[in-house]
Amino acid sequence: MKYAVILLRYIRGYVRVCASGGFPERFLNLCYSQGISLWDVCLHGDKLTFCVSRDRFIRLRNPAKKSGVKITLLQKNGLIYKYRKYNKRAGLAVGTLMFLSIHLILSMFVWCVDVKGNSDISKSEIINLAADYGLAPGTLKKGFDEIRAARNIAADYGGKITWLSVNIKGSLAVIELREDDRIISDTRDDSPCNIIADFDGVILSAETFYGDCTVKRGIGVKKGDLLISGAIVNEDMSTTFYAAKGRLTALHEAEIRFTESINEAAEKLIKSQEGYVIGFFGTEIPVGSLKMQENDTLFTERKTLSINGLRLPFYIEKKTAYTAEKAAEENHSVHSMEKMQHGIYVSHSNSTVTEKNEEIQSRENSLILIGKYTLIDFIGEEKPILSDE
Repeated sequence: MKYAVILLRYIRGYVRVCASGGFPERFLNLCYSQGISLWDVCLHGDKLTFCVSRDRFIRLRNPAKKSGVKITLLQKNGLIYKYRKYNKRAGLAVGTLMFLSIHLILSMFVWCVDVKGNSDISKSEIINLAADYGLAPGTLKKGFDEIRAARNIAADYGGKITWLSVNIKGSLAVIELREDDRIISDTRDDSPCNIIADFDGVILSAETFYGDCTVKRGIGVKKGDLLISGAIVNEDMSTTFYAAKGRLTALHEAEIRFTESINEAAEKLIKSQEGYVIGFFGTEIPVGSLKMQENDTLFTERKTLSINGLRLPFYIEKKTAYTAEKAAEENHSVHSMEKMQHGIYVSHSNSTVTEKNEEIQSRENSLILIGKYTLIDFIGEEKPILSDE
């Protein structure tokens, strides 16, 4: 608030004044009673200095006459006095005005498009595709739908891109993405189909590329329930069929059993080395060195940052090398538990475990690991709309 008052006074203009002789105290009281605002008031002997706005300076005559003080103008400050100083240099003012106008107009458009996080998909390919959806140098920022453009660009890659966003900062548009390294496929089936649930669960997130989504966050579904419909009813009551595409995540429970013989469980896995990899937007930064031996077994554990079931392109990957050695008979259960837990992780490497309850049981010459897990997984499988059935 203080700086706003100073700026306003500078724009309106103000003067610094010296009042000498007479009765300064009476002069101040008269100014206050007549509504004349003074600031930076200082008394130096019999001289009083202060600041007053430009339009109220002429009103000081009456208080000065009644109190017997003499008014002397010391300094002029403000934008209006600066303008008067350069009022004969019209070209400077016109040039400044034109510069500000051009800068304002140019700042309303996008002039550069950049791509971050791509590896297999070329940068030029994404920029050309973005131009087809209206994002190119010269695009007017006002009215441009960044969310819709991001969805359309991601949808054109048929699942090869797991996360994409368009952010406009000033005149720079940045397309940030993460490619799906779990699916490597160049084939695409465009035959009409629905997306149905392939397991029971509770929907955490739902993103539709093609089709009509029939579920939303927090809805429980059973295996076989319709998630995204490929049959769209038009305004004229006709029906158009599409190949439904989307990305949905769900929270579900799973019980997993692993059985291992006593002889196999007798092998003890000894940790030999470990290293980490930090990944963000497709860039991987190794932390520490990991040198594998010939008989070592490598286990990889990745923790991905997620919000409400939506995985973000940030993760930390832990790589651990183990060497197999014979374990003592009394430690079979402990080492069997470790080996089977690694096996469960490998078989569900694309899942996020939120809760787990594990126990190990002994049956004759084998050990059984029973695990109950609460998982976050991608849900949905394609089911053709038109079939022989």
